[in-house]
Amino acid sequence: MVVTFESGGSSGRVDGGIEPGSPSSPEWGDSISENDSMYYRHLLIEFAQNNDSGGVLDILQKGKSIKGLSDTKDEDQEYSVLHHAAFRGHFGICKILINDGCNIIAVDKFKKTAAHLAIQGGYDEIVAYMLERVHPLNFPRQAKLTLVQLASSYGRPNVLNILAARGANINERNEIGETPLHLATKNNRLESVKMLVNLGADLNAQIDKVGHTPLHYSCMYGLTEASMILLEAGADAHMPDTTRLHRTPLETAKDGGYRPLFNLLLDAEMNLRTEREEKETLEEMSKMRGHEALMVKYNTLKKSNVTLNKDLKQRREDDKLMEEEITKRLSLGRTGGGRRR
Repeated sequence: MVVTFESGGSSGRVDGGIEPGSPSSPEWGDSISENDSMYYRHLLIEFAQNNDSGGVLDILQKGKSIKGLSDTKDEDQEYSVLHHAAFRGHFGICKILINDGCNIIAVDKFKKTAAHLAIQGGYDEIVAYMLERVHPLNFPRQAKLTLVQLASSYGRPNVLNILAARGANINERNEIGETPLHLATKNNRLESVKMLVNLGADLNAQIDKVGHTPLHYSCMYGLTEASMILLEAGADAHMPDTTRLHRTPLETAKDGGYRPLFNLLLDAEMNLRTEREEKETLEEMSKMRGHEALMVKYNTLKKSNVTLNKDLKQRREDDKLMEEEITKRLSLGRTGGGRRR
């Protein structure tokens, strides 16, 4: 292995394979001089690779005067010390390096950061630790895949959730217009498909030129479970692509020879449509029933008012008759009382 470093415009290299205490190794004292830094840069990488936290701490402590010590890179892959630790899932080493101030977003020869390597390896806690310190939008985008796209392709739902919570775009597109949901579907990463659906990914996003949706992809590759997840989430099985054939996902499954998938999707789509129609009908009926209940109550009150009005009218008539009868009797009484026999 060859180690390289940058220090204020100067650079150096040292071949690996030197063991501490060998005749060609520097003395291990209380501090590391600039003259001896090349050996210890190499040793720092070895300690990181071997998950030797004590060795890493010792070198960083004794080499404080050496500029860019924790950002040392090898020449082969241009991996930094952090790259080597993240690649192997050495979380403790990563924390030591990050807390020492290493460059979290340093890139290798393929323009990948250490976070890219951690995602590929499935080391979610390392990625989470890095994202607590660097916003997703500040990570370089020169690599073939962004962090979101990589997490989707490799099936890292927890990382996707963290990235989304930190403001990453879950509908970002690559050079051909694929969204993370396209990538998760194409690679049959079911948990990532579910996570992206739950995070609100565009179910019917179409890629450039041919206009394939994620459901087109799942039907194209005969991915039954992914197709069902997308369909149940609301993906359109009848959306045509933008080719001259204008094929829908259902037609894609049929033409691809996935007849069982085609039949399953057709049945599922019909059942889902029936369920949606029944739900809409029930909602309408509920509204109607609510309206009808109000009308029944209104009519009952109306009838009660009519009955009450009749009772009042009858009572008035009875009162009037009684008043007339009393008046008549009083009149007769006065007349009868005035006669003398």
